[in-house]
Amino acid sequence: MFSSFSGSSRCATPPWSFGSVRLRAFLNGIAVLWVIGMMLLPCHAQPIRVHPDNPRIFEFNGEPVVLKTLGEYYGSVINQGFNYTPYLNTLSQEGMNLTRVLLVGFHVDSGDLNDSSNPSAANFLQPWPRKPSAGNALDGGGKWDLSAWNEAYFTRLRAYVQACSDRGIVVELSLFSTIYYTGQWDRSPFNPVNNVQGIGPNNGLNSRYDAMRPVNASLYAAQQAAVRRIVREVNSYNNVYFEIQNEPFWNQPGVEDAAEVTFHNTMLAAIRNEESTLPNRHLVTHNFPQQISSLTNDYDMINCHYPFAVPTTTIVGGENLLKDFYSRNRVLSMDETTTAGPIEARMESWMFLLGGGAVYNGLAQGSTVYSVANPAGTAAPGPAIRGGLRNLSDYVNSLDLLGVRRDLSWLVSGAHASSRKQGMSKPGQQYVMYFYHGSFSAPYQTVYSPIDASNHTATLRVSLPAGSYRAVWTRPSDMFTLKVESFTHAGGEYVMQPVVYQEDAVVRIDRTGAGDTTAPPPPGGLSATLNAQNNILLNWSAASAADVANFRIYRSSGTGTPNFSAPPLATVGSGAITFVDTTATQGQEQRYVVTAVDNQGNESRRSRIALAVAPVTLTPPVANAGAIRSFSIPIRTSRKTSPCTAPPASPEPGRSCPTSGR
Repeated sequence: MFSSFSGSSRCATPPWSFGSVRLRAFLNGIAVLWVIGMMLLPCHAQPIRVHPDNPRIFEFNGEPVVLKTLGEYYGSVINQGFNYTPYLNTLSQEGMNLTRVLLVGFHVDSGDLNDSSNPSAANFLQPWPRKPSAGNALDGGGKWDLSAWNEAYFTRLRAYVQACSDRGIVVELSLFSTIYYTGQWDRSPFNPVNNVQGIGPNNGLNSRYDAMRPVNASLYAAQQAAVRRIVREVNSYNNVYFEIQNEPFWNQPGVEDAAEVTFHNTMLAAIRNEESTLPNRHLVTHNFPQQISSLTNDYDMINCHYPFAVPTTTIVGGENLLKDFYSRNRVLSMDETTTAGPIEARMESWMFLLGGGAVYNGLAQGSTVYSVANPAGTAAPGPAIRGGLRNLSDYVNSLDLLGVRRDLSWLVSGAHASSRKQGMSKPGQQYVMYFYHGSFSAPYQTVYSPIDASNHTATLRVSLPAGSYRAVWTRPSDMFTLKVESFTHAGGEYVMQPVVYQEDAVVRIDRTGAGDTTAPPPPGGLSATLNAQNNILLNWSAASAADVANFRIYRSSGTGTPNFSAPPLATVGSGAITFVDTTATQGQEQRYVVTAVDNQGNESRRSRIALAVAPVTLTPPVANAGAIRSFSIPIRTSRKTSPCTAPPASPEPGRSCPTSGR
């Protein structure tokens, strides 16, 4: 998830740059070290996209990425009473890189005022303003005026996306949602009783279903106009993608599916058409794998909910999405689960991401973890689930994400009879398989239960090409190493040593020695501080691969786009986790990256960038010089400068803003 600058990215010097006259004057008076403890990102970076070298994962800020989170209940934008800053801080601090929000027409009506998706009428934001003079909607607030825009809504939307961008978090913007029951319909601006113009489906109990179908032409036009406005507002951000509708499969399953497909394809066309005149093109996904043969082929991703095919429903689930849809060469996403305990959440997240998926969103439904009163989500089981996701993130990021693909064929036999399994491989180089013991059978069951915590023995028979290998069994709950086995194999089938585990385990087999072409993972946690001698001290995490031979330190001096093409500043041994730069020019901006190199000379991707300035020698000395050692700089990924503000002109609003200068 960390970025290195592209040589083609050019950015104006930001006001806090070390090259500025004011800051250089400041540096002449006091010794300062600046550290970026977050990603250093280029301005107006390319939006998150399908990775060109592996169409099942993302490229974000120049790096291969999968997304994972334990997210709040989708109300961060529509509920102006929810303080999203502590929530996003928690995600950032605990290594989460995704959040999801619902945007238009939906109120959960849960009755829980601590639920972010259950705002009071006064706090409920939509793209359109309230107009109390026209009478009240069913929630007691003024009716919605679908002929005007609510600028407070778009201001909050931009601020939220920017806040996520500042923290390296991607936002799934889910435009619409199925309206599940009458109470939600009573609060929706799509209900003709609730808007000034009186537009919307009026078909009795079926009205809420028809809101997501091309039934009422006036509402249909207003929905498309809202989509276009949202698209324009977020176009300059690189950390968003769109979902058309949350859970269309619950919208009267099997009834009027063709109309719902038309709704999806129409909204997709509105996004594509609007972005055709704008600088950036963003990914679009659907949550309708049940109708994939009828949807246009222009979607970039496929979303599903829940880890398995939910009994007595049409829900596909994560396991079947991997099995049946992986061959479509699309990013696969499990972007919602039921609120689960730490063990259940661990199983479904490891299952999906180690089976070839690229998105895991563990939903903290209602106010179970995050709430209006506790937006930081410190309540159980939040910390435990996020800790499990950090373990998964570390494990996945240590894999060759560009090289591995879904593959269970290399396992011939020997798994425990009751285990479920998911796996990937880069044939001849790297193999990984996850074994888990959760089951399901009850109607509408959405989490693995019961969990079998008894002892399980696996004696794997695997099919590998000739070569030397190292196999490591890991316990996902605490990342404890269960067994390490090194072997040289003549090719064909090989029987591994038995291993005993409980609940779940993962095995990874890596090629070693001659023939190993897989680079180790990049060093993690690169940071910069001043040592006692006022030299720049770099620190990084210990090597996570057994065959790392050394680390290479690269430095780029001066302002502007970093250039790390020169030979390394230094090379240090595999046991090193620090380096002191004694040659940095005083007062000059320095950027550093570190790479890992294995015994075969394979070099990893670059680490994140650490930015620092060596202290200036002061003559005469200045009192307390050097006392200020470090502080953070918020790096803006992109900045919206000219929001579209013109309101639509009619109850069937169309395009209302020029695209020039946007």
